[in-house]
Amino acid sequence: MNRSVALLVSSALMLAACSPSPDPAEPVEAKQSNIPTHVDMDKLLAEGMEPSLREIARLDYWLHYKLMKATGIEKELGGETQALAALQALGDAYEKQLRGPQGEIPRMVPASFTGEGMDSGLTGTALALTPAMIASLGATSAMSNLSAADLEKAIAAGPMPLAGKDAPPGGGTATQQYTSTDVTTVVEMDVEAAGLKGKTRSKVRIDTCPDASGTITADISIDSSMQVAGKSGTGGGVSTHMRLVRHLDDNAELMAGEDKDYRRSTDIRVGGREGGDGGRMIDLTLDSATGGDINDTSGIGLFESGEAAQVVGYARQVETTMATIVEAMLTGVDGVLGKPPWESGHCVDLQVTSSPGKRKGVAPGTTFTVEAKPRAKSDGAPTGGSVTATLSGGASLDPGGKVRADATYTYKAPDEKDKSASIAFEARSRRGVGRASAEFDTKTQRAYRVSGGGGQFHGSGTICDLEKPFTISGSGVTVQFTPSSAQGGSYTYSGNMSGFAVWGGTSYTVSADENGGSMTGTGNGCVRTPMGTRCRGGTEKYTLVPTEPCG
Repeated sequence: MNRSVALLVSSALMLAACSPSPDPAEPVEAKQSNIPTHVDMDKLLAEGMEPSLREIARLDYWLHYKLMKATGIEKELGGETQALAALQALGDAYEKQLRGPQGEIPRMVPASFTGEGMDSGLTGTALALTPAMIASLGATSAMSNLSAADLEKAIAAGPMPLAGKDAPPGGGTATQQYTSTDVTTVVEMDVEAAGLKGKTRSKVRIDTCPDASGTITADISIDSSMQVAGKSGTGGGVSTHMRLVRHLDDNAELMAGEDKDYRRSTDIRVGGREGGDGGRMIDLTLDSATGGDINDTSGIGLFESGEAAQVVGYARQVETTMATIVEAMLTGVDGVLGKPPWESGHCVDLQVTSSPGKRKGVAPGTTFTVEAKPRAKSDGAPTGGSVTATLSGGASLDPGGKVRADATYTYKAPDEKDKSASIAFEARSRRGVGRASAEFDTKTQRAYRVSGGGGQFHGSGTICDLEKPFTISGSGVTVQFTPSSAQGGSYTYSGNMSGFAVWGGTSYTVSADENGGSMTGTGNGCVRTPMGTRCRGGTEKYTLVPTEPCG
């Protein structure tokens, strides 16, 4: 991840729906199939995450206070006033750990507590959602910048602690784990305040590559627990889990607008023991998939008459916020947050072959049969979908545009010598996006034997192609040449001459044709001596003699 913490925080503050909470008196619709729209995105870009976090915090505080009453925490702390003060202090301590001290924090204790009035501090879902989503956002948006080798290293490393610029803001611990098809982020935070010990653990697992049916699944689990300090049996927790399921079409784009293409469900569970270890178990769940019904299996009566609709309404706000954040991860918000992870090229291997296989130095007008076969990296299966081929350079390609995969083309090389061309391929399907390219040219392939040097150095080697890297070695020194064109580029050298370490290099130029030519290297060279390191400028001269083409 190459984003700074400040940018990640800024991104997180853009990633939440700010729609108002449902009116507690209004019945809540059971069916939830509305995909967050660009209007939602524009609104969150304008307003940031703060309004939604405060809305979620109302539910968090309310559920945690109900838990305090049911488990005996309120009684242990000395009553309602003391319990609410401790809950506010706990939320303030969490928020300080997350964002740093913000000065004197106001305290408000309403007479009839419903989660309102706690205008500072974050706990539960609102707190844990922020750092976990920031880290997950960084992981999915960084996929496009990871090379295949970097991704393999990350997978092999297993769970990696996040630190420095890669860590979420605030304290706590965070780890991230990549597989070939998903990424999982876990963030934990612990605080103690006003006689309460609190702990949150958030886990976000999101598919980076779809399965064979084009399904992308995201799972978010947030656990928030609290107990009276020094009394491990007196306490409980609130757990929230959301699953969001999306599907890609054969153009590697998210389907929209139908229930079968978009599903989400949220389960909120409140659990603990009434009065400590020996008391009655409290188990309450709210599942949006069943219409938001509250299932109080313990019969504890956690909510009074009329409160159930209110908690369902708040829960809908939690679900909408989390769904909008995940949607932002999956869409990249029109490129603001990078490309969707399945467009990174890590999901699909686009295999390009040609007949004849030699594509460089071919005779003018050579005709090729080119095949482009996209395969899912996870299971090697054909992806289906389409392939688009774009020709840059001379001659012709047939067919043009988008064709069904697997794709077969006929390519004709330019009719003139010393011409080049390339074909860029892009495969799109419900398995993701794959990219590849093929290079062709009718250039005369010239190879040279090269020898020469400067001072005490003399080396030799073979140049198979002036436009590809080559090496000259001798006198205990190896010189690496990196062309920028057939006329020159940069070089470096290192080795040991007469027992002394030497190194240097800068740039070189070449002048050569079918009869041979010359090459000059100009740069700064250094030698490490008992008297210290000495450096000075110098020049090396080489002679190029034509030889048989390599291979």
